Order: sequence, then structure tokens, then C-alpha cells
Amino acid sequence: MAEFTTVSSLTGFFYEIYDKIVDPIPEMAKFMAKVPYKGGALEIGNMLHINVIVSDEGGFTYATRNSGAFAVNPGVSFQTQDAQVDAFQLLLQGSIDYESAARASSSRKAFLELVGKKLQVMVASTKRRYESELWYGQSTNGLGLVESVATPSLVISIAEFAPMMWQGKTGQSVDIYPTGGASAKRGTWVLSSVNIATRTLTFATALTAVIAGDILVWAGSYGATQPGTPLTCAGVFKIAANTGTLFNINAANYDVWAGNSYACGSKKLTLGLVMNGLAVLSNRGLDGDVTLWCSPLTWATMNTDQAALRRYGAEVTKMANGAKAITFHYMTGAVAIVGHGMIKQGYAVITQDSKWKRIGAQDFSFKTPGLEEGRDIFWHAPQNAGFNYRYYGAQALFCEMPSHQLLFTGIDNASGT
Repeated sequence: MAEFTTVSSLTGFFYEIYDKIVDPIPEMAKFMAKVPYKGGALEIGNMLHINVIVSDEGGFTYATRNSGAFAVNPGVSFQTQDAQVDAFQLLLQGSIDYESAARASSSRKAFLELVGKKLQVMVASTKRRYESELWYGQSTNGLGLVESVATPSLVISIAEFAPMMWQGKTGQSVDIYPTGGASAKRGTWVLSSVNIATRTLTFATALTAVIAGDILVWAGSYGATQPGTPLTCAGVFKIAANTGTLFNINAANYDVWAGNSYACGSKKLTLGLVMNGLAVLSNRGLDGDVTLWCSPLTWATMNTDQAALRRYGAEVTKMANGAKAITFHYMTGAVAIVGHGMIKQGYAVITQDSKWKRIGAQDFSFKTPGLEEGRDIFWHAPQNAGFNYRYYGAQALFCEMPSHQLLFTGIDNASGT
């Protein structure tokens, strides 16, 4: 009788059906699916340095006709700045007990039913979590702002609420910080229930000292203060409206590194306002197709403007990841308007997708860093009768042209205008 080896059996089945486990892109990871990963850039262990041209050549000389051998002004060299991008790590650990592992080792079908499902959920959960960081990492208002507190529950303000950010997050932990980022965090609390309809989060214990205006982030994504020591990458909201130092370049000194924002004045987002925002970007050199990301409520209000849609020649298209978008044309390209449940209801953002990438040492994978593919996927849990496995990535979001991105603020989908 052959000796039963659980680990090798599990690893063998894992790679036999590898594609079925790691390929699914959750519907809510729309931006992650559109932004390519550039591997190898940080594998030597240091920051990635990118030379960014921040000013043109100058020193032009003007002269009239018949000026002869006129004097020439000295040249003014173009300037570059050193953009520095570092990876932020995100890891999710799972486990399976010996009994389930033994059953899963008996056949490919058993593996899919017992272990494969856990691995698939692990992949989907990680991509949903990272999607939220790609949008709101290092942003001033984090994942949302507290509107009111009736401990152990709180209500998130409607403008700062993104429904799919919170759906299915029971049992996960949230850190709460005072607004402004100068004070220590209030504490860490575990979600016991979520009511999407009322924007209410209920926690397992009382919300000590939490008040209206406080900031919510995922537990462990910052240090003692927020945003003092971020442990997560800068997200779209921070980059698109950047006015300060980002990736080691100060937008106050180099205007090409500044993002853009457009205040909607507590009104619905209309195609007229979108065109105004596009005009801002066109003035800064935008040329090409863009995506307008908005909440599903904003998408619905824009979709009712049928006359405007016809005027701009819009059509409904199907994107590669399955989302439906309203598409219309502006002066130098097309705009795809995509509703996304992770976009806060008071905001929308225009991205020129070709200018974004995810840079890092490893894309999300069950591969152990430093080891060959297929080595040590499962290992014995030291203190428990079971096996552990991990899903890991080390990367950061980078935009090579913040000046071509724009954040809409002050959207009120309930407004009469």
C-alpha cells in the first residue's frame, strides 16, 4: 500500500487546476483588472526610480528681419525629477484542517470542492480588498467619514459611502482616526453587521470616543496616525487630485505633477459638468480616451439624460470585465462612463487608463517569494492540526501623468439640479 502524502497531493492538484483557482477577476475589482501589472521592477529590493520630465527646454531668441549676427540667449535646459516608487505588501493567510486536507487529497473533484473553493474566495477577497486600496489608499478621508454614532453602531456620511466597500465585511477589523491626521487613532473595532440601506456599521464592542467626522480605514493600513505613516499605496483619489509631494516630486514646484479637482457644488453630475471637467484636462494637454468612474447612483442619474446622450453620440458598450458603460465623444477622444460600487457617492473620477500601472516585486500569487513556482504552497501549521497557505503581493499604484486625471467632488445625487 502506497504511503499517503497529503502535502504533495494537495500541491499536485493545486497546479493541475491552477488556472481555475487564480484567474477569476471579481466584478468589484474593475480598476485592478484595467491597470496592468509591471513585474520585476522592484525585485532587487530598492525603490524604483523613474526620471520624469517636469519642464521644457527654454532659452529661445527672437529677432527681426535683417538682424544680422544677433546675440543668442543662453540655453535653459529641460528639467527632470526623480520619481521614487516603493512597493507595499499585502498578505492573506488561510488554513485547512488535516481531516479536510485528507479528503481533498483523494481526487481532483474533492480538491475543488473542499480546498479549491477556499482558494477562490481567498483570491476574490484579496482583490476586493486591494481594489479598495487602489481607490482610497492614503486619501485624506480614507474609506469614509463618520456622520453619527449610536454605539456600538455608526453611520457613514452619504457623500463618503461606497456600498460595495462594506458588503460582506462582517468579522473584519476597522481602525478609526480623528480627522486631520495629527492625533493617535481612536482604536480598532471588529464589524458584527453591515446595513447597506442605512449606511450603518455595527461593531462587536462599544465605540469609545468615536465622534462625527472621524475617519475609517482598514485595520493595520496606517501607523499611529492617519495619514502620517501609511502602510498602503497611494490610491486614485489621492493621485488624481494631488497638490503636494507624490512619489518624491512636489507638485507645488512642478505643475505637470499636479492633479485636478472639480467641485460640482452639491449638484447631480451631468454631462455638462463632465464636459467642463474634460475642458480642464484638455487645457492641460489631455488627448485620447478616458474613463469616468462614478457610483451606480450617479451612473443612473446620468443615464436618464437621454437628450444629452443622443446629442453627444453616446452608445452602450460592453467592457472586457463585463461592466456596461455609457460612451460618448469629446473633442480629442472617447469617454466611457462606468458605474462602480466602490466609488463613493459624492465623488467621480476621470482616469486616462494608459497612464496607470501597478509596479512591484510580485503580483498577487500563492507563490512563496524567493522560491520556485510550485514549492511550499502548503505547510504544517506549527500549533494546529492543519495546513496554512498564503496569497501575497508586493506592489504599488503609479501614474506617470497626474495632470491628465481629475476628481469630481460635491456630487449630490438627490439634488433637484
